[in-house]
Amino acid sequence: MIGETATDLELRLVTKSPSGSAFLDVLQHDLQERAPQCRLRHAATKRYHDRFWIADEERGLFVGTSLNGIGKRYCLVDYMAPHDASEISADIRAECLFP
Repeated sequence: MIGETATDLELRLVTKSPSGSAFLDVLQHDLQERAPQCRLRHAATKRYHDRFWIADEERGLFVGTSLNGIGKRYCLVDYMAPHDASEISADIRAECLFP
């Protein structure tokens, strides 16, 4: 989906796992292969996990499973309230996860 629609995209991924995990390596490889115009930036923190997908610091989705769990079990996906997406974005900026 990203490869077909994105012309220039920076994907910022916040997980609790440090860089170098097998999942991140596979994700980076797949992005390079399918969407070389996309850049993947990763930061690790225990405060957030990859269940919040925020588009523009105001719109977002809450996904009820981790990225590596999609397709393996049922999960919930719902829109986030704009103030929740903004609050999480502000907190991530305050933590300086992506300087």
